Amino acid sequence: ILSYRFGGLEIIDDPHDYKTVGSSAERDRVWTLYQGSVKTRATHETTPTVLVCTPWSDDDLPNRLKAFEKGWRVIVTPAIREDGQPAWPPDQDGGRSLKWLAEMAATDSYIYQTQYMCRPPSQEAGVFRVGEDGPWPPLEEVKAVYMSYDTAYTAKSWSSSNCGVTAWCLKNGKVMLAGFYQRKCDTVDLVADIQRDAHGVEEATGAKPLVLVENQASGPAIVQWLQRTSGVRVLPKNIPRWKSGSRKVGPMDLLERANAVAHYFESGRVFFPVGLHKWKEDLKRHLRAYPYGENGAKNDAVAAVVLLLEHVFPARGGPLPTIRVERSGW
Repeated sequence: ILSYRFGGLEIIDDPHDYKTVGSSAERDRVWTLYQGSVKTRATHETTPTVLVCTPWSDDDLPNRLKAFEKGWRVIVTPAIREDGQPAWPPDQDGGRSLKWLAEMAATDSYIYQTQYMCRPPSQEAGVFRVGEDGPWPPLEEVKAVYMSYDTAYTAKSWSSSNCGVTAWCLKNGKVMLAGFYQRKCDTVDLVADIQRDAHGVEEATGAKPLVLVENQASGPAIVQWLQRTSGVRVLPKNIPRWKSGSRKVGPMDLLERANAVAHYFESGRVFFPVGLHKWKEDLKRHLRAYPYGENGAKNDAVAAVVLLLEHVFPARGGPLPTIRVERSGW
C-alpha cells in the first residue's frame, strides 16, 4: 500500500508480466504508473528505490529509468558468468548446471535469454540485431547456395505472402543473404518463379542451388511438382519439434526458432552484402520489426530466413558455448 510519502525505502518487484511486456501500450502503462503513483510517493532525492526485475525489453521500466533518470546503479546477474561457468552451481540452493541451462536455451530461448542471461530483445531491432553489411565475396569462395521458401497458399486461401531467401554459404563458414523473394500468388506461379530464380542463381554463381521448402501449407505439393517436372534440387524441411522431456510438445513456434538462430546475425556470421538493393532493405525491415507490430509478410519472411539457418547451422547437443554478457545494454 503506497502512502502519501515514504521516508525510508521503496522496493519495486517485477513490474512487468512477460506475457504482456511485448505491448508498447503495456510498457507505457507501467511507466505512467511509476511516474504518477510510485515516484511521487518518494521524498525527492532522499528515498532510496530498489528495482528487482527481469529485463524483458530494451524499452521496459528499468531501461527507461536508465535512459531518463540519473543515479541508478545497475547490478546484472546472468546465469552464466563471463568465464563460462554457472553463476549459481547446482550444489547451491536454486543453482543450475550448464546442462540444465543448455536444455532451457533449446526449449525456451526467449525465457533463457531474458530471465537467465539478462539480455532483453530490442524493440527497435526485435529478435534480430542485424550487423554491418559485408563485401560481395569472389565466386570461388562460395561453397554452396541455398534458396529457402515459406509458402502460404492453401486450397482455401492465399491471404499471406510466399517468401523466399537466397543465401551464399562461404568457405570461411559465413553466410551472405543474397536475395529476397516476396509475392502473393498461387502454386503454379510460385513453382514457375522458383524454377526461374534457381536457374538464374546457377547461371550467376556456377553452383546448383538446393531449394528448401517448409513442409506445410502448399510446401509438399511444390516439392513433388519440382521433383517431377524440373531439374531443380529441392528438399522438404519439417519444422523442428520440442525435445522429449521438455515442458512443451509439438512443433516449435516461430519466435522460439528465431531466437535460436538470431545470434548468427549479431556475431556477423550471417550478413548482407554492401550496396543499394531494395530487396535487402525490405528483408532487413522485416527482420528488425519481428516479432512486434503486425504480422503477415513480416512473419513469412522471418520463417524463410529461420528455415534456411536451421538447415545451414543444424542444432547440436551438448553444453552451451561460453557466452559473454554484453555490458553495452546494461
